[in-house]
Amino acid sequence: MREEEWRQYQAQRRKEKLEALEQERLVRLVTSGALLRQVEDIRALVVRVKAAVLAGERSIDAEDVAAWEDWANDYVDRIDPVKSGQVLQHIRPPSLREE
Repeated sequence: MREEEWRQYQAQRRKEKLEALEQERLVRLVTSGALLRQVEDIRALVVRVKAAVLAGERSIDAEDVAAWEDWANDYVDRIDPVKSGQVLQHIRPPSLREE
């Protein structure tokens, strides 16, 4: 009976570990969504600012706008969950591999 109890104990621990890993995966998925929304918002802002400058709604030096656009795009490329590879943290389901 001790051996069976040990197997059940190990199975329970494995199940708990997989559940914890799945919870981490969900957190990473939600993080990807939040990052993507930030990226899309910032990219839309860049387009809007450039359009406002071109339409004469805002008087901003073209070099300043270009430098700001480069800076903003560099930032969003770093946080973009697809470009940065962050999505790879939750693409595959978790597993406990026996090594």
